[in-house]
Amino acid sequence: MVYRPRLRLMVKAMIRQFADPPSVKGLEGWIVSPGGVATTALLQHLSRFLTVNAVSDSDGLKHWPRPPQDWSALGGTRILFVSGDADVIYRSIRRRGWVEAQAAKLGCLTGVIARGDRQRRAFIAAVEAQKANWRAASSESLRFITYDTLWDSAEHLAAYFGIDDRRFVSEFPKQRARLSVANSALLPQRYAA
Repeated sequence: MVYRPRLRLMVKAMIRQFADPPSVKGLEGWIVSPGGVATTALLQHLSRFLTVNAVSDSDGLKHWPRPPQDWSALGGTRILFVSGDADVIYRSIRRRGWVEAQAAKLGCLTGVIARGDRQRRAFIAAVEAQKANWRAASSESLRFITYDTLWDSAEHLAAYFGIDDRRFVSEFPKQRARLSVANSALLPQRYAA
């Protein structure tokens, strides 16, 4: 028997495979990622200086699987896609117990339904597909950054988003140790780095 929460996630995954994102009208910045790459910390910081998508993902934009078909609908919204190592992302999401929910946000039905190694492979494939979908887009309003370079990119991000306030750079979040990597010895061997 399929329980209602899982059914909702299955429906969400199927819709996100094909639907365009909700409107970004009024946003100055849209941060997108597969999750597990400090997106929340970045959004919290950016939201002090710009109007950005919801830190909590209540608008559904934070982990959208592909760019919009109609770039003109973006207006002046600047987009930043944050990525990282797909296996490390998986471990971060798994550690938090979010694999099924995050798979649905990425449009990955198999990641919602499957378990174990099959789920891991499907989730990692969805992360790579999301990255490829966004990389295939061509727009002056889109930039890419990796988790590993994020912490040294405050000045570049300020320039990209047109933020003149010096506090953006001086108060940029500091990198913390990644629990998914630090605790990889605690994971079953097939999931360890």
